[in-house]
Amino acid sequence: MGVSRSTMSINVRRLIDKGYIVSRPDEHDSRRISLTLTGTGAAVKEQNTVLDPDLVKRMLRSMPAADLEPALKGIECLAKYAAILLKQRKRAYD
Repeated sequence: MGVSRSTMSINVRRLIDKGYIVSRPDEHDSRRISLTLTGTGAAVKEQNTVLDPDLVKRMLRSMPAADLEPALKGIECLAKYAAILLKQRKRAYD
């Protein structure tokens, strides 16, 4: 994911403290833990996922034809620069 173990641990702890996930020892490997999204966590995720694939599909289907092409070009442009930034972030953690 491009983050250090300590950063991930801090973020996981915050999610547990807020009740968004629960942590349990892994049944098969005691060195690991299993994280599960709670009902509260699922609701928060759904409320805050602007680029949810189903939502994007519904938005694109509802657009008039005149708006569809510029919208798709905008999405392509954002995807291009997101990929560049993700590569840069990955290199910073390698």
